[in-house]
Amino acid sequence: MDNHKNNIEIELNGFSGYELKHSKEIDEEITRIGPGTKAGEYLRRFWHPIFISSELDDLPVAIKILGEELVLFRDKSKQLGLVHKHCPHRQASLEFGICQTTGISCCYHGWHFDVDGKILEVPGQSDIPKKLSRKKFNWAHIQRMNLKGLYLPILARKKRSLSSQFTIV
Repeated sequence: MDNHKNNIEIELNGFSGYELKHSKEIDEEITRIGPGTKAGEYLRRFWHPIFISSELDDLPVAIKILGEELVLFRDKSKQLGLVHKHCPHRQASLEFGICQTTGISCCYHGWHFDVDGKILEVPGQSDIPKKLSRKKFNWAHIQRMNLKGLYLPILARKKRSLSSQFTIV
């Protein structure tokens, strides 16, 4: 069956999608999901189920989501925490951190972080936590929620309202 469109002859023999030649170039706009990319910033606006909270023990777990390396942990007060994997001081992995009563401590120099990444204590220097902020280390604010046993973070760079409710099906 032949068809004419804008003086161009097109031969239609049913569905011919299998014969199309696709470009081997990567579409940067939709395939790159790291921080600062268009698709990455769009996907960071949504909640992502990343872990079943009952499977999290006393040891921190390293996870990677949307190109970001994070550490999920449960402190001794049973709060779930999610922080960036590398300590801002010497880049030691918080995957090997020590869970405290509130938060997690870096295994290298002992910097103590709350469940949301706020610096609570720097050993030997009591004035440092007051001077330091997450913005200095470019730590994103990670909101998190435990919904029916699923752990859901939202990796948006701006703090979002938690007022939007889920429809549970």
